Amino acid sequence: MPIHVRAEPGDYADAVLLPGDPLRAKYIAETYLDDVVQTNSERGMLGFRGTWEGTPVSVQATGMGCPSAAIVIEELVMLGCKKLLRVGTCGGLQPHHRLGDVIVVLTAVPQDGTVHTYVKEPHCPTADFELVHAAVHAAKELKQQIHVGPVASSDVFYNPDGGQYQRWSERGILGVEMEAAILFTLAALRKVQAACLLTVSDIVVEGDFKRITDEELRAAVDRMTRVGLAAVTADAAGLGLAGETLFAERPGHLIELAAAAARAGADLVVAVGGDGTLNEAVNGVMRAGGTTELATIPLGTGMDFGRTYGIPSAFDDAVRTARDGSARTIDLGRVSYRTWAGEDVDRYVANVGSVGMSAAVAQRANGMSKVLGGRGTFFYALTRVFFEWDNTVVTVDLDDGDRREGRMHDVIVANGQWHCGAMWLAPDAQPDDGLFDVVLIGDVTKWDFVTTAPKIYRGTYLAHPKVDLVRSRTVAVDAPERLPIELDGEQVGTTPARFEIVPAALRVRVPA
Repeated sequence: MPIHVRAEPGDYADAVLLPGDPLRAKYIAETYLDDVVQTNSERGMLGFRGTWEGTPVSVQATGMGCPSAAIVIEELVMLGCKKLLRVGTCGGLQPHHRLGDVIVVLTAVPQDGTVHTYVKEPHCPTADFELVHAAVHAAKELKQQIHVGPVASSDVFYNPDGGQYQRWSERGILGVEMEAAILFTLAALRKVQAACLLTVSDIVVEGDFKRITDEELRAAVDRMTRVGLAAVTADAAGLGLAGETLFAERPGHLIELAAAAARAGADLVVAVGGDGTLNEAVNGVMRAGGTTELATIPLGTGMDFGRTYGIPSAFDDAVRTARDGSARTIDLGRVSYRTWAGEDVDRYVANVGSVGMSAAVAQRANGMSKVLGGRGTFFYALTRVFFEWDNTVVTVDLDDGDRREGRMHDVIVANGQWHCGAMWLAPDAQPDDGLFDVVLIGDVTKWDFVTTAPKIYRGTYLAHPKVDLVRSRTVAVDAPERLPIELDGEQVGTTPARFEIVPAALRVRVPA
């Protein structure tokens, strides 16, 4: 039996709402839950268990601040709790906030020593995607206006730094509170799900301090509690996607995570991110044997992979496709190349790979601000790189001894049709025909670029006399100097490179 939450395993439900105030925990339990029993009273930290619409739910007070919350969270995990959702209040930091607004927290700035005690390095405490998604859906169903984004978790209430709230506000932080950062951190360390809903009880920027009335606060807490209960008790398969949520911590980490999930028997791996994220998930699934289905929720810069298959870019529609779509078997490319350090490696490409200027464009775009959006970012990067790029002699070996050699700008090896933020580079490519569409862009000039660049979004640039399209199962590219290579929008290494089609290698969820 834990020291502060005096209960036994099984006394608490898997899903727990976490208000800071013990009296608010009592109010939530008695107002919303059926068959309520009190499960803890130690040191006045009240806890309760009951059911909401037939689903077991617990409510447990955490006290104020990360140190107090950490004790309660650790002990709830000891008792077997799996879903922890903080329902609290915060100071609003944005001028458009109104008293009583609800914030669904994505991440929490850890302005607190407790988090540093657990994680002694830079760390971004992040909410569980499934719970956040469920909360957003629940809010929509309940017609509750919400804000979604980051907050700051402070270890002081009366802040001696008079300008800190304004600095946070200017960086887009939505609110300041005292527990979310440790909740998200411990959830990551203990492998449970966590989320946070906050009612704006104060406005702490833009002039005078404003405080919500007790009556307004109770009404706002009621709205927030309904969203929280719906989120933690929802059938995840009905609202979104059920399963474990994993976060990559470094380049290449998602390959390991996807491979481990596939080897553990996952039926489906869902890549949430851009084309580079998808590429890592593909490589992880293939490393584990390639039998696990793959889905994508596009949240990146280019988001080009899904265009070939009609996968929606709108978040909710993409989730529905990942959940309810049908499996389409597609080809992949297996690519051998050389890293910048000189090591020979292999990697799979799902959509498009290229050698030459396009790889430099991908590198430039990935290092830029995305304020222009995906299409604008890539076109700006294309323009900048083009006028800096020097064409060089390239040798391309295709099937049946077909060799192309000469000064070239780019070699594009396409399994899908779109690349670089909706550029229609291979309009006739079929991802399941056992062939690459290979676009050879020759010794084009600046004038060629000016007159032809707009046509790349319509696929009509292929009519240019210095552009050639061939189809081949293998493509080998080399040059006297090392040329950069990109795969699915990520620059990975240099020539020499060899692309080989792998027919019917992967099953991808597409709209039914």
